[in-house]
Amino acid sequence: MIVMMAFTQLWMHIDRFDVRIAVIGTAMLTVMAFSYNVFMSLPPISYLTWMHYFSLTALIYIFFCLVECTFVHFLEVSNKFVSLIPEIEAKCRFWYPFTYLVITTIMFLAGGVASSKM
Repeated sequence: MIVMMAFTQLWMHIDRFDVRIAVIGTAMLTVMAFSYNVFMSLPPISYLTWMHYFSLTALIYIFFCLVECTFVHFLEVSNKFVSLIPEIEAKCRFWYPFTYLVITTIMFLAGGVASSKM
């Protein structure tokens, strides 16, 4: 849900760069705080667990949102390739949530298979 919150910036108007960055920053800090609380309750181990991979995936997708938002803002401010902005926004609106759902579904299925073998 937190990553989906970061995806909402894809539907915000490109003139509202400050709001878009605020949403992404809030999502990033929320995932980091959530991960910290979860990992503090887990026993210390020397390898990565499924939860580590899930949190890392969330942070990566939120970072991708930040890159997309910053790149679109740069194109708008510099008045270079402004015609590409609607195409970039449309592709990111589809591909970011779609690939996130596919990857997390695969992770859930793989995690379920691994835990059932124990």
